[in-house]
Amino acid sequence: MQVTVPAASDKSALRFAFLDGLRGLAALTIASYHIFRYEPDPKTSQQCLPWLLERWLVYGWVWVPCLLVISGFVIPLSFRDGRVTSRSVANFLVRRLVRLSPSYFVTLLIVLLLQGISEKLSWFPTPLDSPLSWGQVASHLIYAQDLLGFPNLSAGLWTVCMEVQFYVLFGVALLLSRAVCPIVTDGQATADPRVMVFLCAPLAVMSLFDWCNRPDFDPYVIYFFHHFFLGMVTWWALDDRIPRGWYWATVGIWLARLCWDWKPEVVCALVASLAIFTAGRWGHLHDWLNVRWLQYLGKISYSLYLIHYAVSHVVTNVGWGLLGGLPSPLQASACLAIALASSLVTAHLLYVWVEAPSAQWAARLKSPRFSFDARNVQAG
Repeated sequence: MQVTVPAASDKSALRFAFLDGLRGLAALTIASYHIFRYEPDPKTSQQCLPWLLERWLVYGWVWVPCLLVISGFVIPLSFRDGRVTSRSVANFLVRRLVRLSPSYFVTLLIVLLLQGISEKLSWFPTPLDSPLSWGQVASHLIYAQDLLGFPNLSAGLWTVCMEVQFYVLFGVALLLSRAVCPIVTDGQATADPRVMVFLCAPLAVMSLFDWCNRPDFDPYVIYFFHHFFLGMVTWWALDDRIPRGWYWATVGIWLARLCWDWKPEVVCALVASLAIFTAGRWGHLHDWLNVRWLQYLGKISYSLYLIHYAVSHVVTNVGWGLLGGLPSPLQASACLAIALASSLVTAHLLYVWVEAPSAQWAARLKSPRFSFDARNVQAG
């Protein structure tokens, strides 16, 4: 039984509320982790935080694989019924860049403005971990800072670069799959997901067992490819494009990896995949986690993920400065709460003013040869 995907004309039904809810939870958790980690002294607020909240903040980074699994899930969905040609793949890449880039560039500009302020005001600390260079800025403009060895200007930007690398790799795999064994449906040649799995599985296994343990591979998508692949297999199994046994075999390989070497990020990715698969099998991708505040977080998750570091840097450092640089644990915790609330408000503004228009621009570029429109379930 295939997952029900409504016609493109029914825009409200196209949303997978469960994915949006997961994405919102992940973005909120990761933003909270960064706000906590990069405050002037996390040990201060730790003294008065409840144990569960403190653990949630300390280990918030493990939600990053959840976002990568979601991305791996929705990107193949974009090509579910689309014709695969070099032109269609290029159109897909351009649309994704148009969708992601404006918010990304606005974030870069804000960080650079904060750096300029820090150079003028001695009491305001720099938001950067290392001296700024023009090469570093230029590398960010082409999503290649990690590839070229430059540090990121803001927390979270590296994942956007990973996404871009994944889109390119996925596009190449589509074209190779179509060349090896095309499927012709209604006169359109598409890529066979079974061939895609055959082509990508060796990369995923190497990523899972070897490459993810090699820090020198961190700048490359192959370091994280097993997370993306898990999302891809989850969608294809739900949509009956591959045998369901292939999905459970993949889960078995992931469990074997955990038995060999326990890694919390692998656990998070596997749990996310199993949750999405269960929701899809039980017919609840459209209604589970369909809670207003979660759906709101899912909507602004990309903007929140991008902008929270810059906002929290201002709020926490100004707050600590007003408190004489030595706030009490309760005051430090209050600064964290204000920083998170400010990040949410700023993310909403970034979404309304930049991200939403970008999504509309990207939609206008969609080739008419694509019969399926999954823009409402695209990963931010």
